[in-house]
Amino acid sequence: MADAITEVAHEATENLGCREGKSPLESEAIIAVRKSFNHLEYKNWKDSEGKFRTGVGIASELTEDQSAALSLYREAWALKHLTHGDKFDLNDTELAALHSLRDAVTPIAESDDEKEWVLDNFNLMRFLRSRDFDVGSAKTSVQTTLERRRQLNPYRMSCPGCLDDPHCGDLRFVGYDRLHRPVCYSSFKRSKNRTPEKTVVHTTCMLEKARHMLHHGCPPQLLWITSFAQFGFYDLNPRFALDATRLFTFHYPEMLGLFLCIDAPRMFSSVWKVCKPLLHERTAAKIHFLDAHTDPTAARKLLLQWFDEDLTDHLLTEFSVDY
Repeated sequence: MADAITEVAHEATENLGCREGKSPLESEAIIAVRKSFNHLEYKNWKDSEGKFRTGVGIASELTEDQSAALSLYREAWALKHLTHGDKFDLNDTELAALHSLRDAVTPIAESDDEKEWVLDNFNLMRFLRSRDFDVGSAKTSVQTTLERRRQLNPYRMSCPGCLDDPHCGDLRFVGYDRLHRPVCYSSFKRSKNRTPEKTVVHTTCMLEKARHMLHHGCPPQLLWITSFAQFGFYDLNPRFALDATRLFTFHYPEMLGLFLCIDAPRMFSSVWKVCKPLLHERTAAKIHFLDAHTDPTAARKLLLQWFDEDLTDHLLTEFSVDY
């Protein structure tokens, strides 16, 4: 399958072209990432019971195709994957806090997955930054998160509904921004199973997978873009917003680099008024609203601040399809 994805990427490279001075390898890598992470376009197949399956869905682990695409992307831009021992340019005081936090939480870890998780500087650094390097406060937060991870097992989480219907949810990584941060795109219109429970599973999988997509020397964050086309009264359920707030505030702090709300209707403002005070001010400042349908020219100009021409035009096409 990985070879098939690479072949498709190679064919699509001619359509993408070497925009903004991109080499053929860079263009090929962009297409490979976009294709391998697009669960909506995988062809269905029948399993042993005669049920149609999509072959890939929203899951926390990388598929073989996705790993191959990431390797190609890193080769194209001479990047290295983010290791557990990355120091993130922390100063001596911050590094001392990191070591103190690791010493404090290592005895709490039980399974091999948990032990590996607490040894990852990326995880501990996020909690320290979100608590202004207060080791005691960060330890409490890590304990709470480890208890949650023990219950949910996000290390190998997937959505069974996505195997039956690729439109169960819509969370696709569509590329990287100018700082090589992974960019995720989602759409209310293309998400059929919009329950609070499913949304938590989908979002958790997306955040877990994003960890595998980070690079050494690049900001360790993701960008999330959501089209609000067909956002309805059912979506005003406060559990959606509260669950998302808890995820980003308590369990995945400092992971969000930018959240773009595309064509959000006026009714969403009531949800935003409830959620904004619950968010850390740093997180709230990363959430922006963009009316792409009314003024696509202005939208394109704004998007180009974060994304290159190819990803900007791809996103505008997604907005158009969703609207």
